[in-house]
Amino acid sequence: MRTSELAGQVGVNSETLRYYERRGLVPEPPRTAGGYRDYPSTAVELLRFIKRAQELGFTLDEVEELLHLDTGGPDSCDAARALAKTRKLDLEARIADLQRMSDSLGDLIATCELPRADRSCALLEAIEKQSTGRPTSAKPASEPSMRELSLVVLHVPDCPNLSPMLDRLRQVTDAPMTTREVRTDAEAAQLGMAGSPTLLVDGVDPFAEPGRCERGVSCRLYRDEQGVVVPAPSVDQLRDALAAADRAAAGAESATPGEVLSAWRTRALPMGPVERAVHRTILRAFASTGRPPATRDLEPVVAGSGSRTRTVLETLHESDAIRLDPDGQIAVAYPFSSAPTRHRVRIVDRIDVYAMCAIDALGISAMLGEGTRIDSIDVTTGQPITVTMTAGHTSWEPRGAVVFIGSDSGGGPSADCCCDYLNFFIDQATATAWTATHPHIPGQILTPAEAEDLGARLFGHLLAPNVKDSTDDDHR
Repeated sequence: MRTSELAGQVGVNSETLRYYERRGLVPEPPRTAGGYRDYPSTAVELLRFIKRAQELGFTLDEVEELLHLDTGGPDSCDAARALAKTRKLDLEARIADLQRMSDSLGDLIATCELPRADRSCALLEAIEKQSTGRPTSAKPASEPSMRELSLVVLHVPDCPNLSPMLDRLRQVTDAPMTTREVRTDAEAAQLGMAGSPTLLVDGVDPFAEPGRCERGVSCRLYRDEQGVVVPAPSVDQLRDALAAADRAAAGAESATPGEVLSAWRTRALPMGPVERAVHRTILRAFASTGRPPATRDLEPVVAGSGSRTRTVLETLHESDAIRLDPDGQIAVAYPFSSAPTRHRVRIVDRIDVYAMCAIDALGISAMLGEGTRIDSIDVTTGQPITVTMTAGHTSWEPRGAVVFIGSDSGGGPSADCCCDYLNFFIDQATATAWTATHPHIPGQILTPAEAEDLGARLFGHLLAPNVKDSTDDDHR
C-alpha cells in the first residue's frame, strides 16, 4: 500500500503517518521503483493499535514501550520483566480507577429519581482512591528522573485552555506547578506571557517562536506534532520541553559566565570579506564620530565587489551584526547605538558614544585599544554607576557594582530581546531583587572581572589586525 491508501484505511493523515515513522513507532517501508513508499498489510494493524492505545489514554512514549514489549522487549530478561511488570501495574491501577468511577456513576443512576440533595455520586472520592501497586510516578518507568524544575503557567481570567495545559502537565511530571492570573498587557510583558496560557519552565517559555518577543493577554493557540491548532501542547511536546529544560539546566551549571551570550554574538559575525569590510567601516565611523556612516559613505568600500551596498547592509542586518531602522538607515552596530541609551561611553576624552548594553560598553575599550569612561545607572534605583578603563586598569564606582546578563525567552535580535536586560546594578542584592521580579528573563549576575572579561571576548577582536584584513583592504 502507498501512504495515502494506508492513511485512508486507518483514518490518519499522511503527516501523522510520517511523524510515527520519525519516532520509530512505524518502521519506514521500502520504496517502489518509482520512489513511492510501499507499506505491508501488517502496517494497518500496527497503526490501529497505536490509535486505539492513544484513545485509551496512553502517551506515545508508553505506546512505544508496549510495542517494544510486543516484539520481545529489552535483550535482558530482567529488564523486560521489570518493564512488563511496571506496565501491568499501571494498567491494573487504571482499571481499578475506572471501575470505581463506573461504580460511582452506577450509584448516581440508582438514585437519579430522588431529589438532588439525596442523589449519590462520589466521583471525586473515587478518583482520589489510588489503588495499591500503582507506580509512584505517571511518567514511563524508563524515563530518567528530572531535577525539580520551576513550572509557572500564566493565564488570563477564565481561560478555557488553562485546564488542558494543567491536565497534560500532570501526565508528564509530579513537580509542583504554580498558576498566575494576568490581567494587563503591561503585566504580561513583565512576566513574559505570550498569550494565555503560557508555560514558563525555570522562567523560560519553551514554546516561544524564534524571532518573536510579543507579549500580551490575548488567547494563545499551539500546534501539535501534525501542525493542527490545539489549546495546549500535547503530552509528548510537554515531555520533550521539560527534558530539554532539564538538559539546559544541567549544562548551565557547568557553563562559564556569558557562554551562551558569547555563542550568540559569535554567530552574528559577518562571514564574507565584503560584509566584514563594511562592518569594520561602520564600527570605525561610530568610534570616530559617534554616528553611523551614511550609505553613500560605504559605496567605496563595496565598489568592485559585485555587490550592492544596500544588499550588504541587509545581509548584516539579517545576521544581527547591525540593525537597520524602518527607513533602512543604520541604527545599531554592536556595541554602538545611534540613539541615546542609558550607557554613555566617552572615548579618551575626545568623543561620546552610546552602547547598546552594559557588556557592549565594557567591550569598547578592548575593541579600540583606548581608554574609556562609562557612565550608566542602576535600572532600579537610578543611582549612577561609573566604570573607568585606562591602560589595562579598571575602576568601578560604586565598588560593589555588578552586571546582570540575560535575554528574553522569546529570542530574536539582540537589540530587541537581549540588550535591554544587560545592565549595571549598584550591588549583588539589588541585582538579585530585580531578577526575582522578572522570572521570565533567564540570566546570570557577573562580578566586575567577569563582566570585563566577557566584554573583551565579545568585542576585543572585531577591529584587531588579522589575516583577513588584507582581504578587507581590497574593498576599502
